[in-house]
Amino acid sequence: MKILVVDDDPFMLQVLKRQLTLASSKEIIACTSAEQALSLMRQDDGTIGLVILDLQMPDMDGIECVRHLARIGYSGKLLLLSGEDERILSTAQSLARGHGLNVLDAIQKPISLQHLSQILAQTQPSPATLNGGLGELCNPDDLVRGIAAGELINHYQPKVVLASGAVDGVEALVRWQHPRHGLIYPDLFIPVAEQHGLIDELTRCVMRQALHDARQWRQQGLDFNIAVNVSMDNISSLLFPDFVTRLAAETGMPLEQLTLEVTESQLMAEPLKALDT
Repeated sequence: MKILVVDDDPFMLQVLKRQLTLASSKEIIACTSAEQALSLMRQDDGTIGLVILDLQMPDMDGIECVRHLARIGYSGKLLLLSGEDERILSTAQSLARGHGLNVLDAIQKPISLQHLSQILAQTQPSPATLNGGLGELCNPDDLVRGIAAGELINHYQPKVVLASGAVDGVEALVRWQHPRHGLIYPDLFIPVAEQHGLIDELTRCVMRQALHDARQWRQQGLDFNIAVNVSMDNISSLLFPDFVTRLAAETGMPLEQLTLEVTESQLMAEPLKALDT
């Protein structure tokens, strides 16, 4: 994997190259403009796995470069840097993710070597990729089989009240317990589900499991709020509210304790359908 660094400030570019040399053994490519970087990306055969992009650049800025990265189908990871405040960074991160890009983080300059090393650790290939199984993981037929076989399982991330330290809820995070590749994270199979019309059944599978688990917890005296991530494909279906209320009734889940989470960028793409549902 190669790392592409894009920054119009020659000094900052040298600093980043030095930090990356210390933190990684990967080949580093430096560009002083977004235009130069995109020209390289169009000729790349998939070897660039991480782009570190400054948002503040003349001519073509980082935001415009993000749109071009999405347009050319860049599938690697993206790290956004800027001297702007956190609101600008957060907005840029949401925009990039709304374009379907895999954003590791959006951070203010300067970045420390320790922080950069932590971020680079996220670019390491998953066990499934190391085993050469990515082609099968991207196969929608295998995902259909996995859903039908009950291989999708929920992990739960606690939500804590900072004032008291008490856990008052959990968020359901789906994983795929693949019989050959082990535990697979959703960034590898959720896009496949969305592209091949499988996201509705996948979400229903996650929600069924979450609400049944919540029923067991209530029987043990644990009355948790549950959050489940949903897709715009779910929200756009007028049948989805009936499914949710019916499943909640079957499992005894109070609707006021169920949260459906969807990203703002997805909602704004089709606001009328979302409001109707």
